[in-house]
Amino acid sequence: AVESNKRHKAAGLLAALVLVLILVGWIYYVFSPKELSNVLDFQPSEATDYTVTEMPNAVSSKSCSLDDTPLIEAKFSEPNEVETAIGKHCAALIEDGATLQMGIGAIPNAVLSQLGGHKNLGIHTEMFADGVLPLVEKGVINGEAKKTDPGKMVSTFLMGSKAVYDFIDDNPGVLMMDVGYTNDPYIISQNDRFVAINSALQVDLTGQVCADSLGTKFWSGVGGQIDFVYGASLSKGGKAIIAMPSITNKGVSKICPTLLDGAGVVTTRNHIHWFVTEFGAVDLYGKTLQERARLLISIAHPSAQEELDRAAFERWGSHHHYIKGYMK
Repeated sequence: AVESNKRHKAAGLLAALVLVLILVGWIYYVFSPKELSNVLDFQPSEATDYTVTEMPNAVSSKSCSLDDTPLIEAKFSEPNEVETAIGKHCAALIEDGATLQMGIGAIPNAVLSQLGGHKNLGIHTEMFADGVLPLVEKGVINGEAKKTDPGKMVSTFLMGSKAVYDFIDDNPGVLMMDVGYTNDPYIISQNDRFVAINSALQVDLTGQVCADSLGTKFWSGVGGQIDFVYGASLSKGGKAIIAMPSITNKGVSKICPTLLDGAGVVTTRNHIHWFVTEFGAVDLYGKTLQERARLLISIAHPSAQEELDRAAFERWGSHHHYIKGYMK
């Protein structure tokens, strides 16, 4: 009888412990750090007291800081002649009513500077900077044609001058969302005429795009390039564009027979569509490898075309048919 009582008592203690653990788990689930962070009493500084629009499932709708460190500002130089030419070629591919995604740097700003005559453009992107502001002021960017979040500029982060941060402050036309939403190819593709414009470090003659490294040396992360390339490709009337200068500042061709040893492929040759340099725009989608080589060589820098043409002939032999004037 004594042993039986001990066993019953032990069982009761174990059951009580299980109930306590279940209660603790329920409390953590209901009042998780994600939820608790919304009720903590932060004291924002004047330097970073910016509010943005409602963010579903986000930690908080206010970005705060506990010190007076100013937000980091990114300053971009005016597009040079090469970047302006690339911007014009990209702008020619953008239709009225398109929804845009652009990366960071001089080329996105060069593209935006060429869109003043367009109508009813929208923004659904990973990030945006100062280049969008003049188009918003002119009414070119209004989001009216968007299927998702119509009338709103959607992004997951920002990088620009104080003017950009002032622009989003308490602006109901800006929706800052989790990256899992902005970069979801299914959501991206719901917007008709979606145009994704991204850059690269190297492209080989088959259309493989390296955007994060030169050989084994990394220059950046892959970002959302493939998310938006895929989403734009699925969009009705969408266009996925890879845009870059034809050569480096040192005169080295960025269009290469093969990628450097150790380079990673960010956008595969199966996903690439439009490719743009300062010398033009070509659509590689559905083309044979030989056709791709000819098209890429046609917009390579003139100083590199002969070498690239020789490499293509050595690779494909008689299958690399020379078409008179294709490089003119």
